[in-house]
Amino acid sequence: MEPKKCSKCGEVKALDEFPKDKAKKDGYRNNCKACQKIANKAYYDANANGLRAGKRDRAKVLREADPDWGKQYQRDYRAARLAAEPGWEKDRSMSRRYGITREQYEALLAHQGGVCAGCGVGKCPSGNNFAVDHDHDHCAGRNGCPACIRGLLCMGCNVADALVGRPVVNWEVIGHQDHTEGA
Repeated sequence: MEPKKCSKCGEVKALDEFPKDKAKKDGYRNNCKACQKIANKAYYDANANGLRAGKRDRAKVLREADPDWGKQYQRDYRAARLAAEPGWEKDRSMSRRYGITREQYEALLAHQGGVCAGCGVGKCPSGNNFAVDHDHDHCAGRNGCPACIRGLLCMGCNVADALVGRPVVNWEVIGHQDHTEGA
């Protein structure tokens, strides 16, 4: 690659440090990416209110024309993502709520012998996957961490656990700490 001199800072740099521009003879802009970034920030800082107002106005016009404008975009995105990656939503939820991946969930299920840790049923009667049971006292808030996870429960055991207000499963007997070390 042939080096090029930036018209702003005057430094000679490799071509990959210049933004591409089809209108230019050599296919690259005259100022380097670093100088362009500074110029873009300066422009935004000088015109931020107008840029934000324009964006708000465009969104307002779109919402007035179609009140479900943003909602439809979200529905379409979710549908496309689920079609491309069927387990995407569940993976995202487990990662956000408990800090574990699908592989760690599957390993935990295998550690339990593929059954509910509470009652031993092989498939959740509700038709859902087993719920991730976690120690609510370990971490503040609704979400937990991998160290909070005690095991996987069917819906019935999970609801019973919540209604009783204490674990219905004696986790110490099961040895729930063994599987959380890798999580």
